Amino acid sequence: NARWAVVDVPADVPVLLVDGSPEATDARFLGAALAPGGPARTGIRPRIETPRHLSLEPLAAYDAIYLANVDRLDESAVESLQQYVSDGGGLAVFLGPRSSGATINEQLYRDGRGLLPMPVVAPSELRVDRVESLPDLDVGTHPIFRVLSGRKNSFLSAVNVQRYFSVPEDWRAEPDSGVEVIARLRNGAPLAVERSLGKGRVVAFTTTAAPTWNNWAAN
Repeated sequence: NARWAVVDVPADVPVLLVDGSPEATDARFLGAALAPGGPARTGIRPRIETPRHLSLEPLAAYDAIYLANVDRLDESAVESLQQYVSDGGGLAVFLGPRSSGATINEQLYRDGRGLLPMPVVAPSELRVDRVESLPDLDVGTHPIFRVLSGRKNSFLSAVNVQRYFSVPEDWRAEPDSGVEVIARLRNGAPLAVERSLGKGRVVAFTTTAAPTWNNWAAN
């Protein structure tokens, strides 16, 4: 006899998706993943907005905020995000073609005092591995990637990353800093970095949410 588990899905989980491009490509892919529709009822209600929205309305109403492919933010937007996370909010940051390393470091990293858990340099190419044929993603046991762990997971080997934002060669997540690299690329470069900030947390991804620099969202 089959056993069915009853899952209590929240009726309404408001999530803000902020996209820096006019097409909002990353936000649309994120929205489709969070609320695919049909029988897959997640309870998540994604709302797509431009970066200006961060300065116009209080952010406390959202259970989580995604920042994707954004260049420069208004200072008031940065302050609102900082307060949101400090008060217990969750923020995910996806970098992309519109992102500028200098601007990201100036506004979001701020020598380790800002939202971003690590400094970045510039977009880099992940060279094709023609010898060992290792998966492009090297994930650990963090809850975000737990579904991808295990030797029998065929999805992990199907993910290809072409571009990502590199970090300085001498950067390391210091012990007891609240910063942790939770996923890497096969060349050892950070793919996802998490940090605790006040009562909340930030997870930064060095590649795109949309299948622009990778094929993750496409399949």
